[in-house]
Amino acid sequence: MPRGVRVSEDLEMRGFPVTDNVLPLGWLLTNLGNVVANLQSGFACGNHNSEGRGIIHLRPMNISTDGRLVLNDVRFVEVEVPNWLQPGDVLFNNTNSSELVGKTALASNSEKYAFSNHMTRIRVSSAVEASFVATELQYLFRHGYFKVHCNNHVSQASISAKYLHDRLPFIVPPLPEQRRIVAKIEALQSRSRKAREALEAIPPLLEQFRQSVLAAAFRGDLTADWREQHPEVEPASVLLDRIRTERRRKWEEWELIKFKAKGKIPKDDSWKDRYVEPESVDDSDLPELPEGWCWASVDQIGFLKSGKRLPKGSSLVPHDTGYPYVRAGNLKNGTIQGTILYLTESDYKRVSQYKIFEDDLYLTIVGASIGDTGICPKEFSGSNLTENAARVALVGGSLPGFLAFMIRSPQFDTQIQERVLSAAQGKLALLRIKQLCIPICPREEQSVIAKRIVGSLARIDYLTQMANTFAGDVTGLDQSILAKAFRGELVPQDSNDEPASQLLERIQSERADDTNAKPTRGRRKRTSAKDND
Repeated sequence: MPRGVRVSEDLEMRGFPVTDNVLPLGWLLTNLGNVVANLQSGFACGNHNSEGRGIIHLRPMNISTDGRLVLNDVRFVEVEVPNWLQPGDVLFNNTNSSELVGKTALASNSEKYAFSNHMTRIRVSSAVEASFVATELQYLFRHGYFKVHCNNHVSQASISAKYLHDRLPFIVPPLPEQRRIVAKIEALQSRSRKAREALEAIPPLLEQFRQSVLAAAFRGDLTADWREQHPEVEPASVLLDRIRTERRRKWEEWELIKFKAKGKIPKDDSWKDRYVEPESVDDSDLPELPEGWCWASVDQIGFLKSGKRLPKGSSLVPHDTGYPYVRAGNLKNGTIQGTILYLTESDYKRVSQYKIFEDDLYLTIVGASIGDTGICPKEFSGSNLTENAARVALVGGSLPGFLAFMIRSPQFDTQIQERVLSAAQGKLALLRIKQLCIPICPREEQSVIAKRIVGSLARIDYLTQMANTFAGDVTGLDQSILAKAFRGELVPQDSNDEPASQLLERIQSERADDTNAKPTRGRRKRTSAKDND
């Protein structure tokens, strides 16, 4: 490709996406101020309204990261506006976080807008294509140029109008080529935008499919074929009887441990009368279950206990020399994750009875993630549990994996939402958790259901990951398109086009003519009272 003008050393080239100091023949690299008519900052206004009184006052959030004006969340101001944003103006976000400063959009709507002091209006010369200016500035934003050169303040970053005018490198192709570049970019990005929208629709659909799998599993649909092949399997009612027997046996075992810890020996079996048998579920208003299944309550299948708030003065340390404490932030998406903090020995003694053990279920009972459940893994067995969660110590033959999936199903979530005490924060009382109803199926079928759910969810996770990967590829493709455009490789050059150097000379000539055409301001003649008469 023919090469021409070399890059000026006066411009701030650090981080600029030109890798080789030369441009195609007929192109020019100059500062932005040489190709724009003026730069104008907007105004601050604390007296906004959202009822439509006055005119729209654009703010940084009204420019999307892909370079569009977004008007679905606007504020209005009732003031006289001397500086409008008009069609063909370029709006630059001059103040934001360092990651977002530099977002740029072109105003194409015929409606006039006001704009905040966090925005700079760039009005281009008639000899330059406004959409090209907006596209190049947006390319620099996406490339990270403005993040490198912004001024960082306490809670935000900024790019000054003076920097934009004097120091910002700006590539200028011939005017007809600017138009060809913009048209090509718009055509290609229109296709990539449709691809991105299609990819963005996939994760919500997969999440719906995830919920459908769980719902089907606990209606019995997922294993209908298995039941046909195993008609002689032991019914869940027999399993529930064994769980009932095991639950009482476990309670008596724990009570004897308590007696022993106090140094007491029961004289007779009268202490066993304190055991409270959980009530059976009234299934008259519950959905019908497949043959061999039955309903049970959470209270029937295990022992429920909440976690414990740390006593005042307790401290958590980020190392493993103490006793692990599972906080609410560690309970996410059905597992225990993140950084585990530890209790000192003295603090541990005060809350040591609120432990969670391997294969226990946990259920978050406070906050936005209420109802999230999982199984305690082996490595966290013996950890103390936050007060924002409850522990279900299972007894008998129910499989933890089956129950963990069941509690995450739409059927169970509906029960939870109906029993939440506070709509503001969200809280689920232990008594209400005990009353939650669970469909129980034969143990063998529980195992099959859990395996089929795991397989289905693994495929869903794979498809979600692939959709996210392809979406990232589309974003990378957009950036590659822009990179090729500003290297002069996206559209062919035309030797008949007026070179950018002549274009720049014409802009300078127009400015000189405008300056000469302005009348000279003279001293105002003084007037006397008589003159005023």
